[in-house]
Amino acid sequence: AAAVYSLIQVTVSRFGIDRGNISLTGHSMGGTGAWNLALAYPTLFARVAPLSGSIRNLPEYVEKLKNIPVRAFVGSADTIVPPDTSIAFVAALKSAGGDADITVFDGADHFTVPSLTYLDRNIGLIDWLIQEAG
Repeated sequence: AAAVYSLIQVTVSRFGIDRGNISLTGHSMGGTGAWNLALAYPTLFARVAPLSGSIRNLPEYVEKLKNIPVRAFVGSADTIVPPDTSIAFVAALKSAGGDADITVFDGADHFTVPSLTYLDRNIGLIDWLIQEAG
């Protein structure tokens, strides 16, 4: 996590990126990494969108992430990273007052989640990720 954090800091400095408007997303190991990086640096990200990631539903994790908008995406037929952890964690975030939502693609396996998520204009994830902080 520290290496990715350093890379983000260099990138932000070099390209003049708004430090208050950094989004985080990833799929599979990257989805789990998105959860973990947000946990490690909860004030760094303006929004987080893990796809097919895994996270433990612990109260201290909910506390750390309840102030970050989260949009998670999973497939109901994913046998590589079962969707249950993301579903339970997003429910816990919502119960704690967080701005969190999860989309469960019915019948989708692990490998179809990214295209279903990123390419669906009705979902608008890319627009959500690049919106102005506010």
